[in-house]
Amino acid sequence: MMSETPDDLEAYASPHHHAVSHELCGPRRRLLACGIGGVAILLIIMISVLATRDNRNPPPPYATVSPEQDEMFVMVTAALEKEEINTDDFLLREGHQYKAFEWLTKNTNLQSMSRTQKLQRYALAALYYATNNVANEYATSPGPWTHETLWLSDETECDWAHVHCDPENKTQKLIFQKNNLSGKLPPELALIRDPLHMLDLTSNMIHMKGTDFNVFDSLHNLKHLDLEDNFLEANTGLPQNFKSLTSLEEFKASYNLMSGPLSNGVLETLQKLTHLEIESNFFTGALPFLEEMRELTYVYLRRNNLSSHLNFLKGGRLTNLFSIWLDGNDITKTIPTQIGELTTLASISITNASLTGTIPTELAILPLLNRIWLYGNHLNGTVPEALANITKLEILEIQDNNITGTMPEGVCENIRKSEYENKALVADCDEVKCNDCCTRCV
Repeated sequence: MMSETPDDLEAYASPHHHAVSHELCGPRRRLLACGIGGVAILLIIMISVLATRDNRNPPPPYATVSPEQDEMFVMVTAALEKEEINTDDFLLREGHQYKAFEWLTKNTNLQSMSRTQKLQRYALAALYYATNNVANEYATSPGPWTHETLWLSDETECDWAHVHCDPENKTQKLIFQKNNLSGKLPPELALIRDPLHMLDLTSNMIHMKGTDFNVFDSLHNLKHLDLEDNFLEANTGLPQNFKSLTSLEEFKASYNLMSGPLSNGVLETLQKLTHLEIESNFFTGALPFLEEMRELTYVYLRRNNLSSHLNFLKGGRLTNLFSIWLDGNDITKTIPTQIGELTTLASISITNASLTGTIPTELAILPLLNRIWLYGNHLNGTVPEALANITKLEILEIQDNNITGTMPEGVCENIRKSEYENKALVADCDEVKCNDCCTRCV
C-alpha cells in the first residue's frame, strides 16, 4: 500500500473533496444519513428532557423498604418502639435513622451477626449520622468528625475509634474528646444502655435543649458522664432527665449555657455521685443540698451565680470530701469551725467571693490539707499560728482581704520545703509582714 503524500492530505481537506463526496451519496444515502442524524438528535433531546425532569423532580424524601430489607426493618423499628423512640420519620432519606438503617443492611457479615450486635451497630451508626457534620444553632458549618477510623466499616465495632467494649464485645465506653461532634445525641443510644458505663463528649459542638435531653432518660447505667464545653441549654437548672442517671458517679458539665437554680431536685437524687464539676455556667441558688450527698469527693462549682453560705460543711457529713472549689460565686458569712471535722479535705478554694470573719484555726488539724486559696474576700484578723502545723502545705493565697499581722515562720518554712513546682505563698505584704518568705506580694 502506498503511503499518503502531503498533497493527498491537502486534497482530503479541500472544499472540492467535500463536494465530490456529497455528490457520491445520492438521494437514498442522503435519506439514510438524515434519518440516522435525526434519531441521534431526538435521543439527545429526550435525554436532556429526562435529565431536566429528574432535577425538577428529585427522589421522594421518604424511601421504601425492599423485600431484602424487610426483616431488618421489622427488627430495628420494633426495638426502637419498645424504647418509645419515635419512628414516624424512620424512612426519611436525610434522617439519621434511615441512614443508619440503610448502612446496616449493606453490611457484608450481617447474616453471621447476633440480634444484639446488629442493634449495637445500628445505634452507633445512628450516633455517627446524628453528630457528624450536622449543623446546629451554634455550629452552622461544623465539618466532619476529627477522627473516625474504621467507623461504618465492616470491621467489628469494638475496633472503631472512640469505642471501648467489655469482654463480651458490648459497648462499655464512648470517648469522643475534642472530636468535632455536632448536632445532638440521638435517642437510639437507648439500644446500648445496659453495657454503656461511660460517655465522654468533652469539647465538642453538641447543642441540646428541651426534649433533646430525653436521650438520658434510659441511660441508667452510666457511671461517668462528661458534657464539658459544648452548647447545652437549660434555664430551670439541670434538666430533669438527669434524675434517671442513678448510677452516676462522675458528672462534668462545665462551660455550657445552663442557668436556673442548681438545687432543683436533680443532684439530690444522684446519691452515688463522687465527682461534681459544673463550672462556668449561670446557675443560681444556695448549696445546702450538698450536705445530703454523702459520697461527694470533688466539688467544682466555680464561676456561676450561686448565693450561699457554707453551713453545709457543718456536721461532718461530707466524710469523703477531698476538694471543694466555689470561686467566683457569692459565698457569704464565715468559714465554719466544723470544717476541721472533714478529715479527708486536701484542697479548698473560695476566692473572689464574700466571706467574712477570720481564717479558722481548725484548718490546721486537717491531715491532708495542702492547698488553700481564699483571696478576694472580706476576711480579717491575722494568719493563725496554728497553720504552721499544716506540714504538707504547698499553696496559701490570702491577698485582697483585710488580714493583718505577720506571716507565721512555720508557714513560711512549710512552703520553702515543698517540692511542688507551683508552690505559692501570697499575701498583701503591706498588711501582712512576710519577711521575704512570700513568693509574691500584692
